[in-house]
Amino acid sequence: FFVQLQGRKRFTLFPPNQTLYLYPCLHPHFGHSQVDILNPLPQLYPLFEGSECHFAEVGPGDMLVVPPYWYHHVETLEESVSVNVWSDAPEYALMNKIYEKSIPFDEDWGWPELTRATFIYTKMILEAVGIEQNYRSFIYNIRNQRYQPLVFSNKLLINESLYQDLFDVFHTTDWKEKTLHYVPLLKRGLAELKPLFNQIPGKSTLRVCVGNYVEHLVHRVIGLEYVYHFLLMSSRVWN
Repeated sequence: FFVQLQGRKRFTLFPPNQTLYLYPCLHPHFGHSQVDILNPLPQLYPLFEGSECHFAEVGPGDMLVVPPYWYHHVETLEESVSVNVWSDAPEYALMNKIYEKSIPFDEDWGWPELTRATFIYTKMILEAVGIEQNYRSFIYNIRNQRYQPLVFSNKLLINESLYQDLFDVFHTTDWKEKTLHYVPLLKRGLAELKPLFNQIPGKSTLRVCVGNYVEHLVHRVIGLEYVYHFLLMSSRVWN
């Protein structure tokens, strides 16, 4: 809730279905966009030009409610006094429950096994929540929107050693055999996640939340330094 007491401000609001164009920052700071909408740098963020937004100008006595997972930018038009209050939306409460769920991996698995299980579990999650049939495209979009601009601007460097680690795992694995092995073990975790994801209203918001969880999963299991490289490799080999 945003209440304007004095002066005027202008809000630019982007609904969840515009996440594709906004290049959200790395998880867990998914509530922020990498794009400066006043200076969008099309060479780094080419999709932003195609985004759709809503404008709202507030004056004394006006109140504006910003829904969950809506990106917003605020400009002060004149000297202002305002008050905002953050509330716990149901979507955020659901995601907190999802993040708290244990990941159904064996503690004795080594790093290669954890990498294989993460890849297979990610696909199982996307299938279960009905994101889309083209899983490779979904993973590619996460990498392309959230990480690729940082690579192009040298804010995130590609580590060839980390990439080679993942390359070796992905290209020496019999994925059909491993899928048959892991799926029965991972179903118990999926049984806890699916009902929670299914309560998130709106397909666009669901896509944002699932993308955040995929990053969370890779971060926790494989390591923060591997997230970009994992998404890069996954988007290349997924079928």
